[in-house]
Amino acid sequence: MPDFTNSVMVALLPITTEWSKTALPHLTLVYAGEKSELKPTDFNELCKDAASIAMVNHPIQLMVDAPDIFGEQPERVDVLKLQPTHELMRMRQRLIHWNASTWPFTPHVTIGPVGSLELLGENIPPAIAFDRLLVSWGIEQITFWLKP
Repeated sequence: MPDFTNSVMVALLPITTEWSKTALPHLTLVYAGEKSELKPTDFNELCKDAASIAMVNHPIQLMVDAPDIFGEQPERVDVLKLQPTHELMRMRQRLIHWNASTWPFTPHVTIGPVGSLELLGENIPPAIAFDRLLVSWGIEQITFWLKP
């Protein structure tokens, strides 16, 4: 299992999680790198950016596009790929200057390790709704509710 205790990201959190077998189901908007690569003051700046996004965006619902498998051995995971919307892409664009990922942005949520999809059977949700924005600075996490 990869160690994310030093990773920094901003992610959307789903309203319900019965479809996921992971500890923290989420849709990563940006992976900002490792804490050691950032200045301590960046935590406050990242939180300000996330708070400003949360204040002007309502909860969003994204349609499930298709199940898929992401990652490399031995950390391969089952995911649900999601159809991007203008609202989602605007949120990401507000954070793009933090992005340190080398992977293309493919909106998705992780179900769990490969094989987890089989546990859902025919209960794959047609859409997933998100109502919170998470800033994860290693093990420190701050959550912002999207505008009601």
